[in-house]
Amino acid sequence: MPVQGSTALVNTPETHWNFGLRDGVYRRHQDRQDKPRAKISNGKIVVDPFSRLLAMGIVNWTPAGYDPGSVLMTKKERFKAFGGIAFAPYFGGTGGVSWAFNRYLGVNVGYAYLVYDTAKEGEKLDA
Repeated sequence: MPVQGSTALVNTPETHWNFGLRDGVYRRHQDRQDKPRAKISNGKIVVDPFSRLLAMGIVNWTPAGYDPGSVLMTKKERFKAFGGIAFAPYFGGTGGVSWAFNRYLGVNVGYAYLVYDTAKEGEKLDA
């Protein structure tokens, strides 16, 4: 007795939500003069600047959705919002918006709040 069946594989991305990795560069240096990043070195509290590069794990949200039937990116799907966690150089939260030129290249503007070690009240650097 012959058995018949059919299958269909579809590789369609999620229409509104997806995960991603994003990296960026701080526009304003994070080592503020009033609260610089600090560490203990040879028994002294010293300034410990870190790089201006930022790595993030994010969730993208496209309000208009992704149109899998369109060969070119539609105007409505070019705008995205994102949020997630920064994991390098220090841990923190991040969020922002993105505008895509095409499906592979876009511009992102966001904000990151990093948690890092600073000198405590009453402690002085190089002391």
